[in-house]
Amino acid sequence: MAENREPPSPPTLEQLARLPLVFTGPSGNRVNKRADLVYRRSAGEDLKMDLYSPADRTAGGKRPAIIFVHGGPTPRTMALPPKDWGVFVGYGQKAAASGFIGVTFNHRFFALDRLTDAESDIRTLISFLRERAVEFGIDRDRLALWAFSGGGPLLAEFLRRPPAYIRALIFFYALLDLHPLLGQGGMVIDEATVARLSPQSALETAAETAPPVFIGRAGLDNPGLNSTIDQFAALALKKNLLLTLANHPGGVHGFDIRNDDARTREIIGQAFEFLHTHL
Repeated sequence: MAENREPPSPPTLEQLARLPLVFTGPSGNRVNKRADLVYRRSAGEDLKMDLYSPADRTAGGKRPAIIFVHGGPTPRTMALPPKDWGVFVGYGQKAAASGFIGVTFNHRFFALDRLTDAESDIRTLISFLRERAVEFGIDRDRLALWAFSGGGPLLAEFLRRPPAYIRALIFFYALLDLHPLLGQGGMVIDEATVARLSPQSALETAAETAPPVFIGRAGLDNPGLNSTIDQFAALALKKNLLLTLANHPGGVHGFDIRNDDARTREIIGQAFEFLHTHL
């Protein structure tokens, strides 16, 4: 008689935080790291960032920067803050080994009603990086934003009113419309904020100046989340914007740490090639 087995439990966020980035590429030994730089103090709390730069950086040289935006809501009580998760350490190292400056940071997306705080944190971080660009070796006019999962809404305004120095946007398995959450239990932000923070809504009014967009889609992700990606992509094509969509048919949410396969490596590689082109 066949043994009945319960399906494995999905990994917890604490477990996912310790998984490394799935990528075979340049070694982190070719990278310099400045850790725990305070980019903002708010209500007695230090918000910190890490800066990854190429080990062979020459004095006075300037390189484009990639800012990695973690998702949420993320409990503030986690043992590891997001910038120290394996996936972001990996991306910071990969960015620097690829000739960029990689920036990972913590923001305050602890609950849905903190989305606007997190959005403010991103703008403060960008100002901090641009003001200290010479010290950090950053080309202040060549920045890219790369958002993951629930971090997608935090980039909406960079589609609607993109500053000239934001040269590219990347979304990996990201929520691109908050409207489907309206009316659900726990939805504590108003409809105007939902519209303002939905990349889909931002795209409806985005001008031809919208930066190039790359999307990494997980084919086996939550259907509701994927529907926001699919509708966003359809609208971007209708508006004839520069869009690259890379689908992982067997990929799950967080495929870059959970699907150790050739397609994952290919999509990550394509994303960095996209940045080499547009930064």
